[in-house]
Amino acid sequence: MEEGGVQVSWEGDNVSENDLRKLFTSDILQLTMKDFDPINGTRSAFVKLRSQQDAIDAHSSIDGNVVNGSVIDVAVQRHIISQPEPPTTNYQLDVNKTPKRDNSRNSFNRPNQPPYPIRDVPYIPPNPKPPVRPVQFTNPILVIRNLDPSTSIRSIEDYLSRFHPYNINITQDQGARDGTLVASMKFSNVSLAQRAQQTAHNSFLRGNTVIAYLEEDQIPVQSIDRSYLIIRNITQYITQRTLWLIFLPFNPRNCEVKYNQQTRQNDGHIQFYYEEDASEASYRLNGKMI
Repeated sequence: MEEGGVQVSWEGDNVSENDLRKLFTSDILQLTMKDFDPINGTRSAFVKLRSQQDAIDAHSSIDGNVVNGSVIDVAVQRHIISQPEPPTTNYQLDVNKTPKRDNSRNSFNRPNQPPYPIRDVPYIPPNPKPPVRPVQFTNPILVIRNLDPSTSIRSIEDYLSRFHPYNINITQDQGARDGTLVASMKFSNVSLAQRAQQTAHNSFLRGNTVIAYLEEDQIPVQSIDRSYLIIRNITQYITQRTLWLIFLPFNPRNCEVKYNQQTRQNDGHIQFYYEEDASEASYRLNGKMI
């Protein structure tokens, strides 16, 4: 069915929507008031009617009327096609059924592009931490802190005697305010240094709980003469000749007995022709009583 419509206009802004409705005798489907035009000094409205004949009748009866001092001008609008009303259907909701999801398209796809399925993304933990690896020492030095001021080199030698420490140095701990001491010492191999550290750490020595840890010696490993052995804590009865006879099976190059000012005991110094001979002698005689 072809609907009808008229364009109503007037000068001024003194005609309201109710004033316009009183002028029409036929049913009004829609009345749209437009804003006042300050340039032309006019205002207008569009009125939709049920038929084109109603629009023609409205033009004949309303055009030229005066409302609140303004002359009403009516113009018929043609070719207005009515929109069919949507069919009414009684829907019944079934709570036991779940509506199917339409995955045929994604709202975020660009035009003229086929939809792509969203694939499963594997879980990645945030900021994965690298595994903690133990520190590897090649030439360690044992450092012991929080030592009582009465601690001496002899007391440390007696405390760690089974690990045979040497080059023991005791100084004032500059980082401590209670007057405690700090000691550093070396060992013939890494295993002895690690065992000494485990024994000394958090142990009770002369009234204080000490802290022990290992540090790498600043002397490069390459500078160490591995064909040279030092024997600690030898008795005064061991002479240079006795030392030579003890190490004779390992082809020594030179043997000497020297007095150690720190330990106040004699040390044996043996130089070999080859590192293999020194290593074999250390393996065979280390920890033996001579």
